Amino acid sequence: MAQYTMLSVGDIENIFLEYDIKNISSFEILSGGSENTNFLVIASKKKYVLTICENKSEDDLRKLALLLDHLKINNFRTSRIVCTSRNNLTSNWKNKPVMVKEFIEGKIIDNMSAHQLKMTGKEMGLLHKIKPPHYMPEIMSFGKEQFSFLTHHPDDMVFYTWLNEILRDAETFISIELPKSIIHGDVFCDNVIVDSDDNAVVIMDFEEAAYYYRVFDLGMAITGLCAEGKTINLDKTKYLIEGYEQEIRLLPLEYKALQAFTVYATGAMAFWRYKNFRYLHPDPQKSDHYLGLKDLADYIRKIPASDFSQCFNISSNLK
Repeated sequence: MAQYTMLSVGDIENIFLEYDIKNISSFEILSGGSENTNFLVIASKKKYVLTICENKSEDDLRKLALLLDHLKINNFRTSRIVCTSRNNLTSNWKNKPVMVKEFIEGKIIDNMSAHQLKMTGKEMGLLHKIKPPHYMPEIMSFGKEQFSFLTHHPDDMVFYTWLNEILRDAETFISIELPKSIIHGDVFCDNVIVDSDDNAVVIMDFEEAAYYYRVFDLGMAITGLCAEGKTINLDKTKYLIEGYEQEIRLLPLEYKALQAFTVYATGAMAFWRYKNFRYLHPDPQKSDHYLGLKDLADYIRKIPASDFSQCFNISSNLK
């Protein structure tokens, strides 16, 4: 992640004054989202994450903070907001919105075990059971409603045509009966913290959260947690779904839609990379970064439906 905002210890002390946090002993840059600058700050022997938002408006950050607070009220384990001394969820630094959260101890696992996948699936099920607040967006910031961005750029029409081709498969399942919920929208390995005892996971970074189709969230998690290069490990997918169904039993319509929505979610993430690295934050070294996900979406699309449906029959040697 590029660091956009440079802070000195004096700057951090000034920001933390509003939170009544003192005795800054150290700070360091953290990797994370492409639109934020994140710092790990240790003060009075406690660890905090200080987030400076580079592109979000104050209203956007306030809604994110409200969502995290809503999840806390509903006993969902994720990042905990630190309020200011005036009990505000956010603050401001040089006209940039600021959020402070408690640091989550644990590790990121790039190749999750069956146990870790089950725990993550279960947490997703718990999330999907929480009543959505009224202020949640009802479209994904990089979903099908955004694909038309490419129509303004004639050189992108090949990719745009491909996106709409894979989208058609998913749209055949979209109806009023297809369940929606709060979804995370970006359950990749680097957004899941596993505790040191391997007994719990925490899903964090709800930047892309929305009120959207449950199967989109599961499809994104299959891509984010079960992909191995340009292929999907269906054994891993079985365990993710098994964990999820400890909380929510998928409807027959969702079973049928899951493969197409996994392709759609993978294509949507490819679109995010394409738009981000070619237009919003141009990076010649990452301009073709989307192609790996495009190939992965094509691979998933070609899996025989009978093979993909085995994800719902839990039997595997995965350890």
